Amino acid sequence: MVAVAATFSGCLGARILAFYPFPPRSHHAVFTPIIRELANRGHHLTYLTPHRLEDPPPKQFYEEILIKDPIEEKAVLHFLGAEVVNLRNFNNMWSLEGLRSLQSLVKYTAVKIFTDPEVQRLIESDRKFDAVMDMSTIIQGPAAVLQHRFNAVGIEVIPLGCSYWTEFLLGGAINPSYMMDYSSAYTDRMTFVERFINTLSYMGIIGMYNFFVMPVCQAIADQHMRYPGWETRPSLTELTANKSLAIINTHFSLNYPFPRPPHFIEVAGMNVQPNKPLPKDLQESMDGATDGVIYLSLGTNIEVSQFLEGHLLKSFTNVLGNLKQKIIWKWESDIFPNKPDNVITAKWLPQQDILAHKNCKLFITQGGFMSLSETVYNSVPVLGIPLMGDQRKNMVHASSKGYGILLEVENITESSFSWAVNEILYNPS
Repeated sequence: MVAVAATFSGCLGARILAFYPFPPRSHHAVFTPIIRELANRGHHLTYLTPHRLEDPPPKQFYEEILIKDPIEEKAVLHFLGAEVVNLRNFNNMWSLEGLRSLQSLVKYTAVKIFTDPEVQRLIESDRKFDAVMDMSTIIQGPAAVLQHRFNAVGIEVIPLGCSYWTEFLLGGAINPSYMMDYSSAYTDRMTFVERFINTLSYMGIIGMYNFFVMPVCQAIADQHMRYPGWETRPSLTELTANKSLAIINTHFSLNYPFPRPPHFIEVAGMNVQPNKPLPKDLQESMDGATDGVIYLSLGTNIEVSQFLEGHLLKSFTNVLGNLKQKIIWKWESDIFPNKPDNVITAKWLPQQDILAHKNCKLFITQGGFMSLSETVYNSVPVLGIPLMGDQRKNMVHASSKGYGILLEVENITESSFSWAVNEILYNPS
């Protein structure tokens, strides 16, 4: 009976291509719950990814196409020059050098992805799909070709909340007087000068994509994404705009309420999973921390042990080492110079389960939206040090709403870091 029911549900299911070649694991935390749930409901998912899915759905509903990681750190550094991708300068993309580096990054990443043998085999295949899901990233233009290639419905998954370019293409009602891009540092209560600057930012972002990003993507698609009928396909701008559904990783409780068309669906919080038991040693350490625990992690896209160096590492260790709280610190290196006695390090940590522990009093984070949703769900205040993407906007929201403090990396000193940590630990608000 069960086998018959499974066969029947499979007949009703859609064939969906989930095209997620971009490597940041935090982005995949948005996508994989969607993939699992669709497979659980009897649809057949083909997941193209650089990361193997742990505990995947049954094979009759799930297929995995693994590709090589398109952004190998050393290769990117060699191609672009180390100074271009310095994380501390990554948010400043408005200089001519910044725009050129963005072009180079788009070109490098798109060529790596769309010349991958597995991607080429997919494009050349005679497979059938009812829908193609792809993510809003710097390569979303070429990815939109797949919905034309397979004559499929287009579904956009947006990992970073409000994006001027994506919302502009997909029919969002953008108003720069109170709406902002994910890279903005404003709230929805802007002064006249801030609204003016925000409007210029909106115009600049639309122009940047039109004149710096899309021409590069169009050339790459025309060169590497050829199949019968490719000569007559619409432009990448038209294909990118032709989406039937936009799934957005945001929610008004962690962002600002914006009017959106009915095909825009907010889904923030899907990354929050049921708590699992902590490893025994970590459980005992947190249970025994009568003065509380501080959890420190700057996400999955950088290695904290490489980023924190010189005066930054000294400021962190001097302040945290003198606290009575226990520190659980995500640290990727085997060497930690002058590690304080109250610090526990590990290369990987079960973040959600740590935040759920009753003794976790503070989360020091880069301010990624995944981390923010998890810490708010578990009622743990944050000290955010934004480095790229939407992180500054997220932490501006946190500080304006009173559940966190934003500390700019260039302003970190032992004194400023000590103030921020103690303000969160001991200010009752």
